[in-house]
Amino acid sequence: MSQGNTDNDYNSDDEMFYEENEIFYEADEVSATKYNIILCELFNELIHGKSNTVVVNHHLNICSLKDLDIPVINEICNMYNNEYAQRMHRITPHKLIKNYTNIIMTPNYIKPEIGENIKLESGHCVSIIKTIWIKIIQRVWKKIYKMKKDIIQKRRTITAINYRKIEGIWPDNCRYLPTLKGMLNQLIK
Repeated sequence: MSQGNTDNDYNSDDEMFYEENEIFYEADEVSATKYNIILCELFNELIHGKSNTVVVNHHLNICSLKDLDIPVINEICNMYNNEYAQRMHRITPHKLIKNYTNIIMTPNYIKPEIGENIKLESGHCVSIIKTIWIKIIQRVWKKIYKMKKDIIQKRRTITAINYRKIEGIWPDNCRYLPTLKGMLNQLIK
């Protein structure tokens, strides 16, 4: 056998390095899109060191992902979440966030999010999480869907059908059928 590399030679470290470069964005690598799949954590001076910049009020980017490789993401998330669980007894509460201990102790504190990465002048890479809006829209839509089902049930009653035949409109308790249009207006208040 020759000492040189052949097509049949296999080095698992090289493959692992190659795969990591294919999954994660490098620190200086520019993303093709504005929003990425990210893993991030709240900034805490006791973990990340003191800072006089606005990084104190943000989520720090752990990593940005090129592909949604669920097994790799779950492994990384579990590693970070276990680390927080083990380290919690040594961490004092956050200066700004009263519920910090409960937040970081949840089993899925570090999880994939959709977010925008911003590079600060201090060199920190922070993330603005956009997934929260998806959760808000889902919650509002579920509420509207439930209201629609209830109103349709009320309209199916004999009393409501007879009232509509006679009056030409539905009774007051089932007249308005909510729609998606304007469903987030209540958040503006």
